[in-house]
Amino acid sequence: MRRFLLGLAVGLAVAATSMTPAFADEFTVADIEVEGLQRVSAGTVFSAFPINIGEQMDETELAESIKSLFRTGLFTDIEASRDAGILILTVRERPSITSIDIEGNKNIETGMLKDALAGAGLQEGQVFRRATLERLELEILRSYIGQGRYNARVKATAEVLPRNRVAIRLDINEGTVAAIRHINLVGNHDFSDEQLRDLFELKTSSWWNSLTNSDKYARERLSGDLETLRSFYLDQGYLDFNVESSQVSISPDKRQVFIAIALNEGQQYTISDIRLRGDLIIDEKELRELIPLEEGDVFSRARMISISETLAFRLGKEGYASVTHKEGGWNGRIYHLFNNRLDKPLHWKKARKIFLCSMGDLFHESVPFEFICKIMTIIGKTRHHTYQILTKRPERVVELCRWILGGTEQISIAPWLPNIWLGVTAENQEMADKRIPTLLQIPAAV
Repeated sequence: MRRFLLGLAVGLAVAATSMTPAFADEFTVADIEVEGLQRVSAGTVFSAFPINIGEQMDETELAESIKSLFRTGLFTDIEASRDAGILILTVRERPSITSIDIEGNKNIETGMLKDALAGAGLQEGQVFRRATLERLELEILRSYIGQGRYNARVKATAEVLPRNRVAIRLDINEGTVAAIRHINLVGNHDFSDEQLRDLFELKTSSWWNSLTNSDKYARERLSGDLETLRSFYLDQGYLDFNVESSQVSISPDKRQVFIAIALNEGQQYTISDIRLRGDLIIDEKELRELIPLEEGDVFSRARMISISETLAFRLGKEGYASVTHKEGGWNGRIYHLFNNRLDKPLHWKKARKIFLCSMGDLFHESVPFEFICKIMTIIGKTRHHTYQILTKRPERVVELCRWILGGTEQISIAPWLPNIWLGVTAENQEMADKRIPTLLQIPAAV
C-alpha cells in the first residue's frame, strides 16, 4: 500500500507548498474510510467533508476539505492518506466531558455556574475545549469582581481519564467584598459633596456602615447611585447634567476601593413657556388648572411625571386612558436650547459635516418654528459647514418656509440655506412615495 500523510495540528490547516507523489495529480476517489472514531459518527464526518465518492481530487482540494472538517471542532488532529483510489482519514477526537464539579462557591449558585458552562458548550457528554474553559474561568472571575470581590480566585482544571474523557473541576475562593474607603466628587459647584453623597446607597467605611454592608462595593450599586444622581440633577433643572467618568481604584491588598466621580452640572433651566398641543378633548382652562407650573419655575422631571399622570387620569375619565400616559414613565416631550452648545459651529474654522438631531426630528410638531429658526440662524452664519437633516415630516418643512415668508418676525434667513442637505426617512415604500414628492417642493439640496 502506498501511503502519504497530510498532517494538520489543532486549529491549523496547512496546505502543502509543493505537489507530492501521492496527491500531485488529480485522482478519482473510489471510496472514503474514516479511522479513529469513538463517539462521532461516520455520517457526521461525511456531512462536513465536501469531497464525495466518485469525484476527482487533488492536494489543494484535500487541504481545504480537511479545514472544513476541523471547523466542526470535534477533532484535535486529522491525517489523510491514500491507498490506490481509497482516501483514508485518520482522526483523533476531542475528549468528552464526563463530570463537572464546582467547589467553594456561596454567592453564585452552582446551578447558575453550570448554566453558564452549558451556555458555553461545557456540559457532561459534550466535547471538551480547553480554550472555552479558560475563557469561562475569566468570565466567572469577572462576575466576582463585579460584586467587589477583587481578591477572588477561580481555578479550572481538567483531569484526563481513560477512554478519551475528562473531568472538569472548578475551585473557587470568593474572597471578601472590598470596602469603600473614599468617594471623591469632582465638578460639582452648586451642591456640596455631602449633599450628593447622602443620595448614594454606597457609603464609606464606618462601624455602622460595616454592619449594614452599605460600605461594600458592587458595580451594580454604583450604577444605581449614578442614576440616582442623574435623577436628582434633572429634578433640579439641570437638563444637560452628565457624569463624565466614574473610576474605581483598588488598594494593593485588594480589600479597599476608592471611587472618583467626575461631573458636569451644566446650567439650570427654568420654564419659559407652557403650551398644550394636540386634540384637546377637554377645555384647555380645566387642563391648565391641573398643571401646577408657572413661567420662571425651575424645571423638574419628577414634577413633569406627576403632571403627566394627573392629565392621563383626567383623560381616562373621558375614555382616553392610554392616549397620553405610558406605563413606567412620563412620555411628554421637552425641548430646550443648549445655548452653550448652539454656537460651537461658529468657532470651528475647518469645514465639517454636521448631522442635526440624529436622535430625533427637528421638524416634530412639538418643536416651535422660533426654536428651529434659532438653529437656522447659526447655520446661516456658518456657510463653510454642511448640515444634514433627516425628517419624516417634510410637510412641516413646507409650513416653515411659508411661515418665514409670510410671518411678522424679523428673521434674517433665506427661505432655505444652501449648506443644508435635507432628506426624508421612510418606513416602507408607501411612505417614501408619499414623502419624497413633498420633499422635492422644498428649495433645498436633497
